[in-house]
Amino acid sequence: MPRDTETLATLDDGDALHLILSCRDIRLRVCITSALERTELAFVIPANSMAALRLEAARQLTALQLGNPKAFTRPPFTPTRYDRARLSRLLAVADAGATGASARDIAFELVFPHSSPLGGNDWKDSSEQRQTRRLIAQAARMIDGGFWRLPCFA
Repeated sequence: MPRDTETLATLDDGDALHLILSCRDIRLRVCITSALERTELAFVIPANSMAALRLEAARQLTALQLGNPKAFTRPPFTPTRYDRARLSRLLAVADAGATGASARDIAFELVFPHSSPLGGNDWKDSSEQRQTRRLIAQAARMIDGGFWRLPCFA
């Protein structure tokens, strides 16, 4: 492994040694097991829906071990300032909804904090209400697996 590789965590469960390594802002999760009939390191990749992703990770790890500085073709996930603000807002909306806050509470405490709360029919027909409900739905989708569409998981 390159000199700048750092071991972040280890777990020995008796059957395998699990490592989390950090190298050039990339996290590597490695599971090492012994196979008595093997004399060289080998990859074992289950033939399931994650096989292609694991094969690519094995290719990149091999390139990294051979000293290829461009082993990782995908840069680490670095969201823009706008993306960070959007994700933070969605998390805040989801947290508020989980604690039982109403859509109106979420709207005027998180989404439109500098606006005066609307009441009655003004709230029902407002763009504030529609935008808040859209954000609540987006937060629910994100929690229900939508985070997989983020660039770091692409």
